[in-house]
Amino acid sequence: MMVGVLPRMSGFFALLGNVVVLFGPAPAWLAVTVATASLAVLLAILGWRPNWRCSSATLAVVVLSSAGVTAFCVLDRQEQRWPTEAARERVIGEITIDSLPTREGGVLRFDADVVIETPATYRRSLRARLNWREPPRPLPRAGDRWRVMLRLDPIVTSNNPGAANAQRAALRDRIDATGSVVSWSATRRETPRAPGLLEWRQAMADSIAAAVEDRDAAALFQGLAVGATGEITREQWRVFSVTGTTHLVAISGMHVTLFAWLAAFAARALWRSLALLQPRIDREVFAAAIGVPAALGYAVVAGFGVPTQRTVVMLAVWWMLRLSAREQRGYEILATALLCVLLIDPFASYSAGFWLSFIAMAILLSIDETTTASGLSWRGLRALVQSAWQVQWRVTVALIPLTAWWFASVSFASIPVNLVAIPIFSFLLVPLVLLGLVLQAQSASIAAPLWHVVETVHEIIWPPMLWIANQPWAALDWQPTGSQFLMLLALAAVVLSPLSWRWRAAIVVIGMLGLGPATEISEGAARITILDAGDAHATLIETRRHLIVYDTGESYFSAGRSAESLVWPAILAQSRSTVDLLVLGASHGFRAEGAARLAYLARIPTVIHGGSWRGAPAGHIHCHRMRRWSFDGVQFETFAAAGGSCLLRVSTRGGGSLLIAERVDAKEAAVLVTDPDTRAQLKATHVIAPRRGSLAAVTAEFVAAIDATTVIVASAELPPARQAVIAKRWQILPHAVWATAVQGAMRLELEPDRPGRLAAL
Repeated sequence: MMVGVLPRMSGFFALLGNVVVLFGPAPAWLAVTVATASLAVLLAILGWRPNWRCSSATLAVVVLSSAGVTAFCVLDRQEQRWPTEAARERVIGEITIDSLPTREGGVLRFDADVVIETPATYRRSLRARLNWREPPRPLPRAGDRWRVMLRLDPIVTSNNPGAANAQRAALRDRIDATGSVVSWSATRRETPRAPGLLEWRQAMADSIAAAVEDRDAAALFQGLAVGATGEITREQWRVFSVTGTTHLVAISGMHVTLFAWLAAFAARALWRSLALLQPRIDREVFAAAIGVPAALGYAVVAGFGVPTQRTVVMLAVWWMLRLSAREQRGYEILATALLCVLLIDPFASYSAGFWLSFIAMAILLSIDETTTASGLSWRGLRALVQSAWQVQWRVTVALIPLTAWWFASVSFASIPVNLVAIPIFSFLLVPLVLLGLVLQAQSASIAAPLWHVVETVHEIIWPPMLWIANQPWAALDWQPTGSQFLMLLALAAVVLSPLSWRWRAAIVVIGMLGLGPATEISEGAARITILDAGDAHATLIETRRHLIVYDTGESYFSAGRSAESLVWPAILAQSRSTVDLLVLGASHGFRAEGAARLAYLARIPTVIHGGSWRGAPAGHIHCHRMRRWSFDGVQFETFAAAGGSCLLRVSTRGGGSLLIAERVDAKEAAVLVTDPDTRAQLKATHVIAPRRGSLAAVTAEFVAAIDATTVIVASAELPPARQAVIAKRWQILPHAVWATAVQGAMRLELEPDRPGRLAAL
């Protein structure tokens, strides 16, 4: 086999070629061209027959081949993408639900294979991530086929601070479009396809939900049994994230390894008890023939994610090398597994689990096995605990830079929690849940006592985990910049180095000084970030020591997701973790959901809201007609329109100013200009136009009172013709109309005695 003649470190060089393409700035077509041409030249120099013993030439071939194959796969997926010019196009076709659906509020979310029938222009097959608002009953299930009308959107990457790269996530998950199911009278369920693995996973998840009374416990057990994590609540995810136990929730590499070990153990016992097998097959060959397929089956049941892929491949490679009597070196196994995973999935490196699992495994392999515990003695137990502690703290330190970069969070509680949680999950919860699943398939009454035992275990371990997660020291919410990430990598390498603890401590203390805020805001200045929230709106206003958020980007059926996935990452990207004030332009229900979700993530002492809010929590203040204050030399005013909308004005001494009037309508605009005090406060150099730039929402007097030189439109789309009309209404040039639909997220810098500077991020 080719892997046998390649240098042992080929997997790491294949990863190098893969990463250069996937994370590099060059487009895929250029990467294919350069890699192919370079590979052809290199092979020509080598006479088209590379000497596989010549490591340098072979590794160069591996890097170029990996880069070329990866770039070709990227081009192939991009060809299948929903075109940009067809954004929000409505189509009719057949969908087959290809994932376990999840529910949130009145919205059902799932991935589906889509076959478009009409219009003929867009007839094709693709894979889409869909939302179905108020779906029919009984609810659509995994494997169902439906004839529906869809509104499809292309995959677009946002330039919002801290936002995940949507293009990369789509490649990772093989998604070609996003969209929603549109209400249509002809919507109908088609004949379902033949039941398969996905339908079986859905049935098993449903059976667990029916057997376990505690909803949170049932959601966790579904994840442990069949990798169905859609019902796990936000609060549960928060606790798992803060305590560093997320890797234990869904079926992980550790669970697959344990399952393979148990299967191999049973196979050896069976081999010893069956004399018929002993002369025909070696014991270890028989154990491998049982253990590896068992691991593969368990991984497939879980959805065959990257961590389980890596584990199955590593187990197979380990058994292959062991049975072939080859020298077994940890890094050789790791490199071979890495090469095989990239061959299976060239986009695996876009997954956080890929890096977490391989880096953790590399650290484990770097630790000398100097402590061995033999027998059930106190000395052996102490050595085992010491070894586990050493492994845990080294893995945690090694993963701090990656978890901070990928998840904007660092868990300090993960070391002590995992020392207890890993044995409980791996040797108690997972085996019991799997046994309960088997018994449930036989008889619900037989499985009931076991489910009660598992629920009891959950009731015992959950309160301590919740208590730890609620401690202020448990985790740090922080999104490092690129330079800070590199500094973290260097510091982690120093901590794990063989240097004396004095040198390591000194270097770490000095290095920590370089992890301060990336940019300082001067006294009297404001940094304002207008986020790209589609047809919704969200703005961050920063001064030297304070942060104000205006709206959270929520819209109908968003259920607080925008506050969590749009505003909160943007806050962390600014090296902030608290919000001094939240201003809501109105008090609609979905805005209240966003406010609640943001308050859950960040401490918000005060909320000012427009409109009426019956039963508003403490600290929520109705938007007064005029309210003035100063943060770090920057002036702020809020005032209410006649209809209840809340406006916010930000100004600097002798410099530019911004008026946020996003919720104002024509009636409110007409009343605002009649009040002399309010009219004087409307004047601003920059304004966020009401109602996505609606001409009907403003009056000529309102425009004249503001007298803005720049108009910002927060909307999902803004055609050039409409941009020109908006410019004419506001009496400015078309290029002075900025739109999130065109520029994306943008930043406005306000400084004393200087005009405001607006630029796209």
